[in-house]
Amino acid sequence: AKGIEQLAKEVETGASRLMLDAQQHKKLVRVVDIVVLKLRPSDGSRLLVEFKEQFPDGRERETLRLPGTKKEPHENARQTSERILREMMNMDPSMVSFDFTAVERQEEETDSPSFPGVTTVYRKELVECKVATTEKVGLPAMSQWNATDPQGNTKFFTWLTDAEAEAKKVKLKVQGSHISTLVRAPIGLDEEALKEYLVSHSIDVKKFGQDGTKSLKEFSSELIKGETRLLQVSSGEILVITEVVMLILHNPESKETLVQTAQMWPDGKTSHQARIPGAKRRPDENQFLCARRILKRQLEIDENAVRISQDVGYIEEDRSSKGYPGLKTVYRKRVIKGEVIPNA
Repeated sequence: AKGIEQLAKEVETGASRLMLDAQQHKKLVRVVDIVVLKLRPSDGSRLLVEFKEQFPDGRERETLRLPGTKKEPHENARQTSERILREMMNMDPSMVSFDFTAVERQEEETDSPSFPGVTTVYRKELVECKVATTEKVGLPAMSQWNATDPQGNTKFFTWLTDAEAEAKKVKLKVQGSHISTLVRAPIGLDEEALKEYLVSHSIDVKKFGQDGTKSLKEFSSELIKGETRLLQVSSGEILVITEVVMLILHNPESKETLVQTAQMWPDGKTSHQARIPGAKRRPDENQFLCARRILKRQLEIDENAVRISQDVGYIEEDRSSKGYPGLKTVYRKRVIKGEVIPNA
């Protein structure tokens, strides 16, 4: 079993995240993203199933599952699918055509042996794809074949009909509700706790909510949503930390970069200011997951149409903000680059 330090490291690196199950009171769950391939020959008649795995020391185990792996935080389903082909099957991704318009999504809950007492939810994306070659993959004879990954594990594959796979208890379909009940866990301080904290550090709380400053209720709401957080430095000073992710999205064909030119609020107010798309990052949110959130929620762009770079720029700015009287604000900006995939 792993300890709380390893769980914290997982969340920090984006290997997993912590969320609440809204169906059960205060139930915290560990969420892991998985991509699974439903790989078929060109005629669609069979399905590739991994039936056995052999470890470098010679041990073997029966698997009977569709090929899949954990999604890295910087990856979309396309990138993970291509990595499965390259590393798990020694196949060139150009040998396979993917259908990302019909991705099935499934949540599977289990108790993880790695973290006893912590429920783990595997968020699976099932990607339909067809292999366009017979090279090295047991076609057209539908014979068994194997491949060794970079870690020295050998996986054995076979081609089965859907009925044969289901008879062997291979999970092929999304089961249960398609509606997720997982929500982001609240963090930070409620209004009363925030007031007590500020008073204990000699901050005049009467100035909040006056002359254009944020009210304690608004400040508390930001903290609970993770948009800002409080940090006490060695000198004893309290800082308001705002983590921001900026996404520079480039189109390699047109040589253009996406810029937000205006913003309209629900009350009709409009601001005309050129800026790079961005969002505030929660303390428990990996920077690449935040970048993917910008794509999905702000830009309404399919994440499978963008390749995100792992190289990240970092800018830190100290400034006084009228919104937080008596407190210095530090803006920590992470600059992430993305490239539109042609014909994605």
